[in-house]
Amino acid sequence: LITGMDRGKTFFMLPLGLPEKDAIARLFQEFSFMKAATGAQAEFLRAAGYTAREDRDNFDYLYSRQELARLSGRKFHKKKNLVNAFFGQYGCEGMPLTDDRIKDALWILEEWRKESPLKGFSQIQGDYTAAKEALEMAYPLQLCGGIYYVDGKPAAYALGEELGTATFAVHFEKGISGVKGLMQFVNMSFAEILPSSYKFV
Repeated sequence: LITGMDRGKTFFMLPLGLPEKDAIARLFQEFSFMKAATGAQAEFLRAAGYTAREDRDNFDYLYSRQELARLSGRKFHKKKNLVNAFFGQYGCEGMPLTDDRIKDALWILEEWRKESPLKGFSQIQGDYTAAKEALEMAYPLQLCGGIYYVDGKPAAYALGEELGTATFAVHFEKGISGVKGLMQFVNMSFAEILPSSYKFV
């Protein structure tokens, strides 16, 4: 059971499926609402008399992996220019985000939080907490990613997981500020190194 607060109301999430009807009823008595139900769970809850609705503010973005890796065409012109500016100014090395590099990724995350123009804002704090836990629990959660060093120093990372055979979900992309084009480069580079069997990111 995962619990939390959202806009002043309590919520719960059930990452391992729905319990028996009595347990669900107790959860809805204790919490204001449930988050992140699957389509099948939403239908089950509707049939049990609960209201289920889409939370469009939390929808994911879906991209073609190949388009992100190439950044060709007018649609990606601005992003491609930022990547080119990055290449023209910095030396960068990308490496797998292995256990021995987690400390560097945690440092990046701390810098990201310190540098955020919205520091102290609850959404930033919530994202920070989730990102830190994902890094610390990457192996047991079977997350994988890449870390990027600019001029020899840790600068950015991407972390995610496979969602089915054709889709890779990038949960976090974090980087330090002051490096023009860094995050556009990370986004493109990570899509580029993912196996071609992934059609979507």
